[in-house]
Amino acid sequence: MQALGTNWKYPKITSDGAGGAIVTWQSQDTSGILGVYAQRVDQDGVPQWAERGILVFPEDPDEYPKIAGDGSGGAVVLSSMRGLKVQRVDRGGQLKWGDSVRIGGGTGEIMITDGLNGVVVAWFYEVAGNYNIYANRVDSTGTISWDSTGVPVCTAPYDQRYPVLVSDGEGGVIIAWNDSRHWDMGLAIYAQRVYSDGSVGGVGVEEYSNGKPLPTSIFLRNYPNPFSSATTIEYSVSRSTRISLRIHDMAGRQVKKLADGLGEPGTYSILWDGRHDSGRKVPSGTYFLRLAIWPAREAHAGQTGHYSATRKVCVVR
Repeated sequence: MQALGTNWKYPKITSDGAGGAIVTWQSQDTSGILGVYAQRVDQDGVPQWAERGILVFPEDPDEYPKIAGDGSGGAVVLSSMRGLKVQRVDRGGQLKWGDSVRIGGGTGEIMITDGLNGVVVAWFYEVAGNYNIYANRVDSTGTISWDSTGVPVCTAPYDQRYPVLVSDGEGGVIIAWNDSRHWDMGLAIYAQRVYSDGSVGGVGVEEYSNGKPLPTSIFLRNYPNPFSSATTIEYSVSRSTRISLRIHDMAGRQVKKLADGLGEPGTYSILWDGRHDSGRKVPSGTYFLRLAIWPAREAHAGQTGHYSATRKVCVVR
């Protein structure tokens, strides 16, 4: 496969599901403008799209584009220049998602198919001097399924970087990453599940206590969501812990304290009536439900917790 243009480099490849492959790369056109291209090659090595390939991201100097098959003979290409953005190319070489879909900003991005002709992308992003893990899902139509800037998967102290992910078979993913929250003991590996609706929680992670890892898991969800009058919040923990369950607004201010104290292993249910701690109704908008837990022997040291799960909650009046 060869075409006009210069400096073809940094290729990435994925299967087309029919014995061929789809390749993406960075190249310059004949006028010297950089862009991200793609080409499909069938099982006999014959290019299937335009002679020069399909221009996926014009005037984009990304040196390391990513690619994942869409499950229908096409692919989704990811660029990290000027923010993270994705574009779907169908098996016939047609761009399907307009000018592209912007899903957030960060680095260390990795992408897999969601099994439904869409993709899930994970990355790490610097917030207040620390790197945190974020993820987002784009469905087959190019619609962001989770959050316009990504779902916070882990916002523990210090750095969480270099995510890897695998499909959970239900439209969600399980993400693992390097974690330095216990930096004095070296790096650890943590993992978290993100469900198909963007809610976070439910997969085992690890913490360090006296130098030894102790297993735990947490789960958090609410329904209905969005809601107008009340929503049921369910959470579970796998061992005796200290628990903090709170609602925060977009600025991080506490809106409602729902639970705070010791909890035994099990699943719990709480009804939130959409009211502030003061008793007044909160206005329409987006809020964050956050569950943080500590080992039962430890006192609360703040709102971060040893483990946490966060879910976006939408109030519609």
